[in-house]
Amino acid sequence: MAVLCSQEYSIIYLIDEECKSEKIHYFETDVIQNILSSQVTGDDTKEMDFSTDLWEVYIEELSRNIN
Repeated sequence: MAVLCSQEYSIIYLIDEECKSEKIHYFETDVIQNILSSQVTGDDTKEMDFSTDLWEVYIEELSRNIN
């Protein structure tokens, strides 16, 4: 799962364990960002700023798992 948030919208990208089914959810709100920010504080989960390089690496790893 990948979650991308901004002040105006949130996108949630999901893929199943076999990499056969994908879903993309788009929300025109910052509520998800606010919830995630409050949940991440003090946890071992990492919050990372979005970059195209990071996204490309993520997609490459998904592609390797499909083949």
